[in-house]
Amino acid sequence: MGVRHLDTFIRENVPGGYFRVNIEAEIRKYFETVRGPNPPPPIIVIDLIALFVPLSQHDKKGLLFGGRFNLAYAVMDEFLAKLKSLGARLEFFYDGPAQDAKSATWCERQDYRYTKMVELVAAVDRGADMDTLLNQYAMPLNFRYPLRCIAKKYGEYRVAIAQECDQELATYATNVNALAIISDDSDFLIYKGTWKYWSSRQLELSTLFTMEYNRDALVGHLGLRYEQMPLFATLCGNDIMPYDVVKAFHYRLGQNRDKFPNIARFIRIVEEDSLSFASDSAISILLKEITNQHTVDNDLVQRFKLSLDNYSVNIRPRNINPSKDPVLNVLIEHDSPFTYLIWQKKQLDVSIGVVDMRGREFEHDFGRLQISLIVRMAGIILFHSKPVRPTHCPVIIKLDHQSSHREHRLLILYPKDLEVPTLPALMSKDPVIHEDLQTIKFQLLSWIASDSLKPDELRKIPQQLRMTVFTLYYLVEQRAIELFEADLFLQVAYDVAYETYDFRSLQYPRTIGSRPFRVVFLYQKIYSFAAKAVRLVGLDDADNPRDDPPFDGVLFHKRYNDWKRGCCGLEHTKEWRIYEGLTAKKP
Repeated sequence: MGVRHLDTFIRENVPGGYFRVNIEAEIRKYFETVRGPNPPPPIIVIDLIALFVPLSQHDKKGLLFGGRFNLAYAVMDEFLAKLKSLGARLEFFYDGPAQDAKSATWCERQDYRYTKMVELVAAVDRGADMDTLLNQYAMPLNFRYPLRCIAKKYGEYRVAIAQECDQELATYATNVNALAIISDDSDFLIYKGTWKYWSSRQLELSTLFTMEYNRDALVGHLGLRYEQMPLFATLCGNDIMPYDVVKAFHYRLGQNRDKFPNIARFIRIVEEDSLSFASDSAISILLKEITNQHTVDNDLVQRFKLSLDNYSVNIRPRNINPSKDPVLNVLIEHDSPFTYLIWQKKQLDVSIGVVDMRGREFEHDFGRLQISLIVRMAGIILFHSKPVRPTHCPVIIKLDHQSSHREHRLLILYPKDLEVPTLPALMSKDPVIHEDLQTIKFQLLSWIASDSLKPDELRKIPQQLRMTVFTLYYLVEQRAIELFEADLFLQVAYDVAYETYDFRSLQYPRTIGSRPFRVVFLYQKIYSFAAKAVRLVGLDDADNPRDDPPFDGVLFHKRYNDWKRGCCGLEHTKEWRIYEGLTAKKP
């Protein structure tokens, strides 16, 4: 949810609130202090999505080329192996779908992110040098890095579905008496618990050094109790309690630089804690004082209650009853928030990524390229909906340069003449069920991409390259990429998957070409839908759970101009170029 600037406040204003630590030393200290012949291992709970920051900082230049996936895997694998070898037990949590109350905030952030990416794309178009791009522009966020499969290799992995990720993570860490949480969210300065809070943003993967936030020092500096911190976080404003609502209240309390001490003093004056606001009327009275209005909208009262409730998870634990829907229970265990949201008929939020939708090349139609895949997957997910199949599904997406991210109701496309299994059957890992459904699985996967894609052709593609070919077939048929570009993507995928080159010694190009820069991020975005499709129909490989693209952006960019001129070799990939004939259909 995030309390704006609270992490900055503790660093700059709270004595002892922020200090450098070495994780290896902390683990060794734990074993020295725990008595007994067989001490339990220290538990480190990791907000997995927060590891994208230190991983990206490790190879910031690589982000501009679209990411280097084997390098990312090796770096993170080495980091987690160190923690494991020291005797730590690792528990990973991953963000599920955005909660309904946060949709507006999510849209605002995505709109802002789009403007920053347009600036970056424009700078690449102008031929800006590497130093300028690295130092003056926002970097792409590469969430296709293979963190999930590495996490499953080294510990337990959970997708936060029922609650916000930080809530589930903090509750779990408290319940198991974890040594520490690794994350980058100011919410962890609010939650009560004995665990340490280590910064992922300041994490040095190679040395295991990071910064620790001292929550006790913060609470003491504010003169509050932990039971009052949910109210503090709510009055500060967060993703649920709009900052615009409380901003005027902050100004009435005093100067903005003293915002946090002023809010703490206000709480001490009213001598209430967050658990005292159990009734709507009590909250309404407080909100009238905060907003300086005679009446308060009920929606604001409910947001206030929700914020208090979410920040109180470690003070007042909630029991989440299991669903009576057998399909939903399967989806909660399944690693696909995408499928979960569509089955629940909730808003699906679709981020744009790195794209300039002002009308050049394929990008003016970028939203449609995604929607065409979404509505077909929705048709499989909702095929067995009762009592009736829905005709539309809600999707939050940006469709053109002028519009913002907002909800659209998309017409669902259901498969015809195919006996679609139920979702539990499709996703079953039972080897007998899996084998019996092989034919229909490939029929459905092919149909998601195109009416013209033949299941037998897709089936013959090696598992490591199947999502690549799925993506390339779709993009070639949609006329989004050229044939030589598809061939180059496939060759790079082959080289990465079969490790035919030394990815550590590859030299970075000095410049970035406009066209390859654009197509790389288009490819990766569509590839993410290919990964969802493969997982939906149960054709993901349990023995090799990587769903990141076999891709190296540096390798792609270094070869691009040669392949454009026809200087290429197809001897290793020619039998898998099932998209080749599509170019003949062009007018």
